[in-house]
Amino acid sequence: YQGTNCADFKLCIVLYSSACGIQAFAEPFISKYIAQADLTPRVMAEGISVLVKDAVVYTLIIAFDMEVLAFGYGEIAYAGSALIISFINAYRKEKEDNGEFSIKDFLPGRVELPNKTKFWIYQGHQINLKEVSIISALQCLLGEAEKILMITLNQLTPEEMAEYSLVLNLGGIIPRVVYSPIEESAFTYFTKIEAHT
Repeated sequence: YQGTNCADFKLCIVLYSSACGIQAFAEPFISKYIAQADLTPRVMAEGISVLVKDAVVYTLIIAFDMEVLAFGYGEIAYAGSALIISFINAYRKEKEDNGEFSIKDFLPGRVELPNKTKFWIYQGHQINLKEVSIISALQCLLGEAEKILMITLNQLTPEEMAEYSLVLNLGGIIPRVVYSPIEESAFTYFTKIEAHT
């Protein structure tokens, strides 16, 4: 859009990246709940965070006449809400479990083994780091390749690109609605089985 400042796009990228970093701190808590087959904290965190994000985006667009930056600030609001709610749930669980569940265990820090060896990244994870990085790069390339081609070839008008994006996202809603509950249920079920073996 010609009326949008290029600096706004750059700041929006910074905001999205920051939101990913903030949300990464909430992931260990959510993974712990999934491993215990307790989905209530995750549903609560995601539900409230989506409402907060939508309220922030709506307010910034309507009241402050922001454009692309509204979505960046919305992502910060989403990530911050998810982190705060995860901390609140973890604090409650820490009180209920009488010290068996500690928030400190989920904060970044060096891992200490029983033989007093300390390290930042577990050796088993270091082995998988290269493979996971390659898989992530391929997923990103395959998932975003058509958008990269559309931008670099510059054959479509902004209106045509917007129509393509709308159809792509609306078409993706149906598979997400149908398959997402199955994927979540299977993941929780297999995690619970693994925990008992």
